[in-house]
Amino acid sequence: MKPREGLLLLLVCVAWGLHMVIIKWVTGYVSPLTYVAFRMPILALCLLPMLRWYPGQMLQIMIAAACFGGINYAFMFTGISLTNASIGSIVAESYVIFATIMSVVFLGEKVGWKRGSGIATALIGVLIIATGDGSVATAKKEGGITNVASIDVEVSNILGFIGEYCTVVRGN
Repeated sequence: MKPREGLLLLLVCVAWGLHMVIIKWVTGYVSPLTYVAFRMPILALCLLPMLRWYPGQMLQIMIAAACFGGINYAFMFTGISLTNASIGSIVAESYVIFATIMSVVFLGEKVGWKRGSGIATALIGVLIIATGDGSVATAKKEGGITNVASIDVEVSNILGFIGEYCTVVRGN
Protein backbone atom coordinates (compact mmCIF):
# COMPACT_ATOMS: atom_id res chain seq x y z
CA MET A 1 0.00 0.00 0.00
CA LYS A 2 1.29 3.41 -0.93
CA PRO A 3 1.50 6.07 1.82
CA ARG A 4 -1.15 8.14 0.07
CA GLU A 5 -3.57 5.20 0.08
CA GLY A 6 -2.81 4.48 3.74
CA LEU A 7 -3.51 8.10 4.63
CA LEU A 8 -6.80 8.02 2.72
CA LEU A 9 -7.76 4.80 4.54
CA LEU A 10 -6.92 6.42 7.87
CA LEU A 11 -8.99 9.51 7.01
CA VAL A 12 -11.99 7.37 6.06
CA CYS A 13 -11.73 5.44 9.35
CA VAL A 14 -11.50 8.67 11.35
CA ALA A 15 -14.49 10.13 9.47
CA TRP A 16 -16.58 7.01 10.11
CA GLY A 17 -15.48 6.92 13.73
CA LEU A 18 -16.44 10.57 14.28
CA HIS A 19 -19.74 10.16 12.45
CA MET A 20 -21.65 8.79 15.44
CA VAL A 21 -20.10 11.31 17.81
CA ILE A 22 -21.12 14.17 15.51
CA ILE A 23 -24.65 12.76 15.16
CA LYS A 24 -24.98 12.56 18.94
CA TRP A 25 -23.61 16.08 19.38
CA VAL A 26 -25.80 17.68 16.69
CA THR A 27 -28.97 15.91 17.82
CA GLY A 28 -28.38 17.42 21.25
CA TYR A 29 -29.14 20.82 19.69
CA VAL A 30 -31.61 20.09 16.89
CA SER A 31 -34.09 17.30 16.29
CA PRO A 32 -32.81 14.24 14.41
CA LEU A 33 -35.26 14.89 11.57
CA THR A 34 -34.01 18.46 11.19
CA TYR A 35 -30.45 17.17 11.00
CA VAL A 36 -31.43 14.68 8.29
CA ALA A 37 -33.37 17.37 6.41
CA PHE A 38 -30.23 19.54 6.21
CA ARG A 39 -27.60 16.81 5.93
CA MET A 40 -29.00 14.79 3.03
CA PRO A 41 -29.50 17.68 0.53
CA ILE A 42 -26.05 19.08 1.34
CA LEU A 43 -24.52 15.64 0.82
CA ALA A 44 -26.48 15.19 -2.42
CA LEU A 45 -25.16 18.51 -3.75
CA CYS A 46 -21.58 17.56 -2.84
CA LEU A 47 -21.89 14.20 -4.61
CA LEU A 48 -23.82 15.52 -7.63
CA PRO A 49 -20.68 15.87 -9.81
CA MET A 50 -20.03 12.13 -9.38
CA LEU A 51 -23.58 11.08 -10.31
CA ARG A 52 -23.84 8.87 -13.38
CA TRP A 53 -26.99 9.33 -15.39
CA TYR A 54 -28.80 6.12 -16.28
CA PRO A 55 -31.63 6.94 -18.71
CA GLY A 56 -34.91 5.25 -17.78
CA GLN A 57 -33.62 4.17 -14.34
CA MET A 58 -33.20 7.47 -12.51
CA LEU A 59 -36.62 7.36 -10.81
CA GLN A 60 -35.80 4.01 -9.19
CA ILE A 61 -32.34 5.28 -8.24
CA MET A 62 -33.81 8.40 -6.61
CA ILE A 63 -36.37 6.32 -4.69
CA ALA A 64 -33.59 3.99 -3.47
CA ALA A 65 -31.47 7.00 -2.50
CA ALA A 66 -34.37 8.49 -0.52
CA CYS A 67 -34.95 5.19 1.29
CA PHE A 68 -31.31 4.33 1.97
CA GLY A 69 -30.42 7.92 2.78
CA GLY A 70 -33.24 10.00 4.17
CA ILE A 71 -35.57 7.40 5.66
CA ASN A 72 -32.77 5.18 6.98
CA TYR A 73 -30.96 8.09 8.59
CA ALA A 74 -34.16 9.56 10.03
CA PHE A 75 -34.68 6.37 12.02
CA MET A 76 -30.98 5.88 12.82
CA PHE A 77 -30.40 9.46 14.02
CA THR A 78 -33.53 9.32 16.15
CA GLY A 79 -32.29 6.10 17.76
CA ILE A 80 -28.81 7.50 18.35
CA SER A 81 -30.27 10.63 19.95
CA LEU A 82 -31.88 8.35 22.56
CA THR A 83 -28.67 6.54 23.58
CA ASN A 84 -24.96 7.29 23.82
CA ALA A 85 -22.69 7.41 20.78
CA SER A 86 -20.78 4.19 21.51
CA ILE A 87 -23.84 1.98 21.88
CA GLY A 88 -25.53 3.78 18.98
CA SER A 89 -22.62 3.06 16.68
CA ILE A 90 -22.49 -0.60 17.69
CA VAL A 91 -26.20 -1.07 17.12
CA ALA A 92 -26.15 0.87 13.84
CA GLU A 93 -23.21 -1.09 12.46
CA SER A 94 -24.68 -4.45 13.47
CA TYR A 95 -26.80 -4.33 10.31
CA VAL A 96 -24.29 -6.71 8.72
CA ILE A 97 -25.19 -9.37 11.27
CA PHE A 98 -28.91 -8.91 10.83
CA ALA A 99 -28.74 -8.63 7.03
CA THR A 100 -26.98 -12.00 6.92
CA ILE A 101 -29.50 -13.58 9.29
CA MET A 102 -32.38 -12.17 7.21
CA SER A 103 -30.80 -13.47 3.98
CA VAL A 104 -30.71 -16.96 5.49
CA VAL A 105 -34.30 -16.78 6.75
CA PHE A 106 -35.95 -15.10 3.76
CA LEU A 107 -33.68 -15.88 0.81
CA GLY A 108 -32.41 -19.30 1.79
CA GLU A 109 -28.77 -18.24 1.62
CA LYS A 110 -26.29 -20.86 2.82
CA VAL A 111 -23.84 -19.80 5.53
CA GLY A 112 -20.80 -21.95 6.26
CA TRP A 113 -19.45 -22.69 9.73
CA LYS A 114 -16.78 -19.98 9.53
CA ARG A 115 -19.22 -17.25 8.61
CA GLY A 116 -21.82 -18.60 11.04
CA SER A 117 -19.37 -18.63 13.94
CA GLY A 118 -18.28 -15.09 13.01
CA ILE A 119 -21.88 -13.91 13.05
CA ALA A 120 -22.52 -15.64 16.40
CA THR A 121 -19.38 -14.10 17.91
CA ALA A 122 -20.31 -10.62 16.65
CA LEU A 123 -23.86 -10.97 17.94
CA ILE A 124 -22.64 -12.05 21.37
CA GLY A 125 -20.23 -9.09 21.41
CA VAL A 126 -23.01 -6.66 20.53
CA LEU A 127 -25.20 -8.08 23.30
CA ILE A 128 -22.41 -7.86 25.88
CA ILE A 129 -21.53 -4.28 24.98
CA ALA A 130 -25.11 -3.09 24.63
CA THR A 131 -26.15 -4.37 28.04
CA GLY A 132 -23.29 -2.72 29.97
CA ASP A 133 -23.68 0.75 31.45
CA GLY A 134 -20.44 2.65 31.77
CA SER A 135 -22.06 6.06 31.63
CA VAL A 136 -20.93 8.98 33.75
CA ALA A 137 -24.50 9.40 35.05
CA THR A 138 -24.54 5.84 36.39
CA ALA A 139 -21.08 6.20 37.95
CA LYS A 140 -22.20 9.46 39.63
CA LYS A 141 -25.35 7.83 40.94
CA GLU A 142 -23.56 4.74 42.26
CA GLY A 143 -20.87 6.88 43.91
CA GLY A 144 -23.33 9.40 45.36
CA ILE A 145 -21.52 12.24 43.59
CA THR A 146 -23.26 15.51 42.74
CA ASN A 147 -20.29 17.75 41.84
CA VAL A 148 -17.88 16.09 39.42
CA ALA A 149 -14.17 16.93 39.83
CA SER A 150 -12.77 14.46 37.29
CA ILE A 151 -13.78 11.62 35.01
CA ASP A 152 -11.49 8.74 34.12
CA VAL A 153 -11.84 5.47 32.27
CA GLU A 154 -9.97 2.38 33.39
CA VAL A 155 -9.46 -0.24 30.71
CA SER A 156 -7.88 -3.65 30.97
CA ASN A 157 -7.97 -6.36 28.34
CA ILE A 158 -6.30 -9.51 27.14
CA LEU A 159 -5.16 -9.22 23.52
CA GLY A 160 -8.10 -6.94 22.83
CA PHE A 161 -10.62 -9.77 23.16
CA ILE A 162 -11.58 -9.99 26.81
CA GLY A 163 -11.84 -6.62 28.47
CA GLU A 164 -13.10 -4.69 31.41
CA TYR A 165 -14.08 -1.05 31.15
CA CYS A 166 -14.84 1.09 34.19
CA THR A 167 -15.90 4.74 34.32
CA VAL A 168 -14.42 6.44 37.39
CA VAL A 169 -16.03 9.68 38.54
CA ARG A 170 -14.41 11.64 41.35
CA GLY A 171 -15.99 14.49 43.24
CA ASN A 172 -18.29 15.12 46.15
